[in-house]
Amino acid sequence: ELGAEKLAGEVTSVVFDINKEINRLEKHFPQIRNFWRVSDVNQSFGVCSTYPRYFGVPTSLSDDEIKKAAEHRARGRLPILSYVHRNGASLTRCAQPKAGIRQGKSKADVRMANALLKASPFSKGFYIMDARPKLNAAANRAAGGGFEKTSHYENATLTFLDIENIHVMREAVGKLRDLCLSTSSTSQFFTAIDNTMCLTHIKIILDGAVEVVNHIEEGSAVLVHCSDGWDRTAQLCGLACLILDPYFRTLDGFMALIDKEWLQAGHKFNDRIGQDNTVSGSERSPVFLQFTDCVYQIMQQFPTAFEFNESLLLDMLDALYSCRFGTFLFNCEKERDTHKVHSRTPSFFEYLQKHRGGYINPCYEPPSGPGTLLTNSVPPVLPVNTHMKNIRLWYNYYMRHVVRGRVDLCVILQEEILRLRDILADLGHSDKIDRPDVDPVSISVSQIAPESSAPPAPVSSGWSTPAVPAQPQGASGITMDRGISPVPTRQSLSMSARGPAPVPLPPPVGGGGGGG
Repeated sequence: ELGAEKLAGEVTSVVFDINKEINRLEKHFPQIRNFWRVSDVNQSFGVCSTYPRYFGVPTSLSDDEIKKAAEHRARGRLPILSYVHRNGASLTRCAQPKAGIRQGKSKADVRMANALLKASPFSKGFYIMDARPKLNAAANRAAGGGFEKTSHYENATLTFLDIENIHVMREAVGKLRDLCLSTSSTSQFFTAIDNTMCLTHIKIILDGAVEVVNHIEEGSAVLVHCSDGWDRTAQLCGLACLILDPYFRTLDGFMALIDKEWLQAGHKFNDRIGQDNTVSGSERSPVFLQFTDCVYQIMQQFPTAFEFNESLLLDMLDALYSCRFGTFLFNCEKERDTHKVHSRTPSFFEYLQKHRGGYINPCYEPPSGPGTLLTNSVPPVLPVNTHMKNIRLWYNYYMRHVVRGRVDLCVILQEEILRLRDILADLGHSDKIDRPDVDPVSISVSQIAPESSAPPAPVSSGWSTPAVPAQPQGASGITMDRGISPVPTRQSLSMSARGPAPVPLPPPVGGGGGGG
């Protein structure tokens, strides 16, 4: 029995539905149904055990052709739809081809590639983005894998994005964890961080996502894969969607993105996190942590473009490693269905909805319309800068076990808003507070009564850290509900001061279970 306490909601819910997504995409690309359809060929998980029951495929291909195309991809993970941009360009994902030493040609795979190209009606080319270093991809030929031979495909270009494998990433994050938790004092701390290569890996992942975005923006069809299509592929497709579409930068959209690219598409959470002691240490890797770190990096560059705040990212990782929710259990949808996770465990997504106010970014500038320009002049497609000087250590995650509290720009801004409200109240303008038609800055000095010569009462600067009230904890001891209300109050701001989290970072290689 899974037997988790009911924290919020009755079941572990599914927040992404491919049919609803097609309806949403149709609003900014009305011709989408002419090129894409939802297939139920995998309804019983017979074609691919690690894919969802339903996924998007080109309308020009029959279900029989879909099955044949799956035979030429590792683990049956054929190309499926990830996203369609407003210009009709498509983003699809899959696993490596079964090319082998001789790089054999599969007619079914070629038909699939041609269909993907034609499903992007204004495409200038077919770009295959292999997330791996070329040397690693070539080495997989000996095991029957490898990469595409572009001469087999129409107008195809193959690019290797040089993202390292799970073993390299595990070692790098392990070094960073040991460095951040070390109590020794060193003047070479930042040099040591650089030597772990963690920030360099984050930059390379972002570089790959930006390259995918650039091809999509120019109208080209893009196919992304790594070896099995459930680690680096999920990182790239998830980040590309986040950069391309403002919807995925809302709270609801981000939950749908996690469900779509990570849960339903079969990222092996159990193996990568080590949810039980049967998983080999060599299978563990902080793939999802790196993706979340990349999201954090983008949020630092565009703090008003996201409806949710950093606390969501922190609590999502806590939920992942604590196994408090059923949302991140097991490796794929088939396993979750087999173990009846959806009916026997609480949902992290339901938890977010119940405590939604605590995860809202007060500085968020919402889109002026569905899929249109943002009101703060930030374009719909974020111009992410991946220069190394813009990549920073995620201090509030990696250092939270060492340093109490955290600095949050949004909290500082909220405190300043409260300070200005107090001044308005002291000057006799309480009626103008919280009125959307009144700009506090527009109140001229001449409106201040002459007799108001006494200075206003001292106001908190916002840098003090009041005591944090007791908060409910789950079975794992994880504290997540900080009770922040959507409208900032001094009580809510005091609860934003975050002390060391009781949930540890991922365990060292070969250690015990990383979550359960």
